Amino acid sequence: MDVQGFLDFKIGAFSVEMLLRSLVIVVIALIAVRLIMMLVRRALKKLPIDKALDNFISSGIRFALWFVVALLVCDALGLPTSSLLALFGVVGLAISLSIQGWLGNLASGLLILFTKPFTINDYIEAGSGISGTVQQIALIHTTLSTPDNKLVFVPNGQLTASQVTNYTRMPTRRVEVSVLAPHNAPIEQVKEILLTAAKNQPDVLLDPAPFAALSGRTEGASNYVLRVWCAGSEYWNVFYQLTEQIYLAFAEAHLDPPTNRLDVHIQQ
Repeated sequence: MDVQGFLDFKIGAFSVEMLLRSLVIVVIALIAVRLIMMLVRRALKKLPIDKALDNFISSGIRFALWFVVALLVCDALGLPTSSLLALFGVVGLAISLSIQGWLGNLASGLLILFTKPFTINDYIEAGSGISGTVQQIALIHTTLSTPDNKLVFVPNGQLTASQVTNYTRMPTRRVEVSVLAPHNAPIEQVKEILLTAAKNQPDVLLDPAPFAALSGRTEGASNYVLRVWCAGSEYWNVFYQLTEQIYLAFAEAHLDPPTNRLDVHIQQ
């Protein structure tokens, strides 16, 4: 029996040539899948995701690769692949419809990981009014730690669909303190008190220089504003310290903040 005759020899419905071709495909696929999965695992290690999600993504990619290999083997054996593709399409459609919300959060998680609008330890505020320090960015949700030490799990779709304010990304922040003073208080005196309070606060930056001015007048008082710059991490410390120092300085200068007063005259 010559070589061609050996290749044409049939074992059941399959020839030796078909079986050898399928075997070659499987061997090449074993090597290719192993190399691809090695690259995938290396890429996933660079992403800030938990191990469970890492395993889930790896399993999904491995399944997709072996499905392609199965199609190639079926084609090499002369088996129809259209029915297999149709079955896979129906199953995939049913699964996607049942977990479309989950898939939306998954896509949003990938978008956050690649665009990086915030990272771990950033303090952010979402459009829904939720704010906190980012503890973990997973593919489905982002974990925030609130100032009162609560963990909030925010779906990634909610974050990408709303405005997100990142308070940590910039190294400095401007602190604005608004105060009320009596109408008869000299403007320069009030401004001097505000600027002195800023000068006495060690966390206030001198560049840009602190700024104080009369911002408006109401029926009962004059409105003043003090604007200073500080490191982002010191924002609330500077705000509260300045507020306290200004209050004490006003009391020492007898510039009591105006209060609402109602005069009632009784006529007999």
